[in-house]
Amino acid sequence: LIYLGPVAAQATAQLLKSSGKSAHLTLINLPNEATEQSLAVFHFNGVKVKHQLPIQAVSDIRRFSLYGADRELMNNKDQFIRELSCLHGISESPRHENILETAYDINEELYLDAAEIFQYYY
Repeated sequence: LIYLGPVAAQATAQLLKSSGKSAHLTLINLPNEATEQSLAVFHFNGVKVKHQLPIQAVSDIRRFSLYGADRELMNNKDQFIRELSCLHGISESPRHENILETAYDINEELYLDAAEIFQYYY
């Protein structure tokens, strides 16, 4: 499945996550960037990936998906990785699963509610 790319991986990861199942990986080497991104998508969604042998080489996106942001990723030459890492911030563990499960920022909603109240009274 990971050969089909990150979009297919996202659709599958959502199903696995909602059913509480894990993914099984039989590859040792990930041949290209699309397969690296696909595997990272499973990690972002909080889907456990079981594999028999350690996977060789970890790309920056997969490293971010496994461990979260660090200073090196925040200064990465890839603008996407750099921006994503800076938005995530440094923490003890990645927060991807929690971020994906949160549909909105609670503080932002409260702010919008307060703005509506002020408009009503003025």
